[in-house]
Amino acid sequence: MSINGINTMQAIISASSAMTMVQRQGSVATSMKGREGILETEIKLDSARGGNVEKKQEELEEVQKKLTQVQTTQMDTLSDANKQLEEARKEDQKAEVDAKKKAEKKEKDKEVKTTEKVNNEEINETQDTNIHNVEIVTDTVNVASQETIAYPHVDIRL
Repeated sequence: MSINGINTMQAIISASSAMTMVQRQGSVATSMKGREGILETEIKLDSARGGNVEKKQEELEEVQKKLTQVQTTQMDTLSDANKQLEEARKEDQKAEVDAKKKAEKKEKDKEVKTTEKVNNEEINETQDTNIHNVEIVTDTVNVASQETIAYPHVDIRL
């Protein structure tokens, strides 16, 4: 597994970049709202004076469309950043769980090996004890010709 939280860290950096972009879009939206207010006021004044307001109304509609687009883009950007953070958090949690399982398995394997080693040592000790208790004893053997062959007593210890 890689460093814990790496996905989250990358998502946070991405979210920071997204926040900068959203702030810039917010500045654009603020200036568009200001322009929208100015156009609405000019349209009211020009209509009261009996002037032609068609171009200003077209411009106002265009500003309102762009304002809506900017606000939609802001929301989309924030939503995407939020999704990335959530996905990264889930990936990091999954990686952490996997790492924990792997560590537990490694620890269990280590315990099994230790148990096997202890059991093997106990078996070897038992075998060694049994081997030490073995004695080879030879006695004099009487052969049919009445000759006696004497064999010396031999102890074998392993």
